[in-house]
Order: sequence, then C-alpha cells, then structure tokens
Amino acid sequence: MTDQINHWGGKRQGAGRKCQPETLATVVKRVPKALVPMLDNAIAQLKRQQRLACQQDTVLPEQIFKLLPSNLLQQTAANIPLATEKIPAGIPSPIETHVEEYVDLNRYLVEHPEHTFMVRAGGDSMQDAGIDKEDLLIIDRSLTPRHRDIVMADTGNDFTIKRLHLHAAHFELHPENAQARYSILKPQAHDQWQIVGVVTSIIKTLR
Repeated sequence: MTDQINHWGGKRQGAGRKCQPETLATVVKRVPKALVPMLDNAIAQLKRQQRLACQQDTVLPEQIFKLLPSNLLQQTAANIPLATEKIPAGIPSPIETHVEEYVDLNRYLVEHPEHTFMVRAGGDSMQDAGIDKEDLLIIDRSLTPRHRDIVMADTGNDFTIKRLHLHAAHFELHPENAQARYSILKPQAHDQWQIVGVVTSIIKTLR
C-alpha cells in the first residue's frame, strides 16, 4: 500500500525535473565564537532545503503554497512556560496559575527535524478540518501516510493539502469544506502522484 501511495501510476513521457543543488557562495568573515553553532546550523538548513527541492521536485506554486524555512529547527530551545491549570473557554472562573513545566516548541512541534519543513496554506479547501488560508502547516516527510491523515500531495502539476482516504487498491484525496464543495481528487492509472508528507501541526495567527 505504501508504494501505491508514494508512487501512483506509470512514468509520464518527459516527466521529472532535472535538478542539481547549487553550490552555496562563501566568504571569509570573522564572527564571535559563540555564533559559530548557529551559523553552522543555518548553512546546514540551506543545504537541506536545496536537497529537498531537488528530491521532491518542489518549487511550490506561489498561488497554492509558499515554502518557508523551518526556524523551528534551531539548536536553541524555545522554552515556553506551561501552566498547570486548563483554561475554560466558556464562563471564566478565578484561578491561581502555577507553572508546571517548560515546553520546548522545537521538540513539541518537530519530531523529525531532518525531514520536516513548513508550508503556508493558500486556500480554504480544508477549512472544515481547521486549516484556513495563510495558516502555517508543519509537514513531516518521514512518516508513513495512514488512512485519514491530512497530507501534502504532488498531483503532477500542482501541490495540494487534503485528507487521505486509503482503499484496497487505490487512494483518494478528500477536501473538507462543505460550503465550497471542492471535488474529490482521484489519480488515474497513467498519473504519477506522490504523497510529499504528513501534516502534523497547524500554526494559526489570531492577530
């Protein structure tokens, strides 16, 4: 089933984009020793992005997604205090908040840094699943797609975010927006579709 998900249909005539990672231009510069790990990490991230672009044939269409560098993959922990109490969203009640622990957002949101990147949603086809236009989506390429996962898929000419429905001999990509009535996407025998990765988290901006 995994092979059917990741590589659907035969190879199209002339398919495949030829891509060679560009060599990063370098300069000699004196920097504080404390900044060396951060700079090394930034260089490694740029190289990973170039490899990802080649491996996945992805320069994402701007009207659909905007590929973003994952600044979640930093060596410095982003520790945020986590309160012990759960905050009601209905009638407020007086509480005395205590800090239970600190959560590192890098580890909380990114399980496999080497295989993780972010995209920005460019439409509303998954609105009923909680994904709105301009939301940041964290994509993990190392996970095996499962039935009803939300995935990023390459349909040959476009990229899309949809709910994966697995069947015995095929799969479908389902939108979730009852108001817009988007079509279910079904690959044909001659199509070469790929699941790029699984959406693991959604980051929303409220203001």
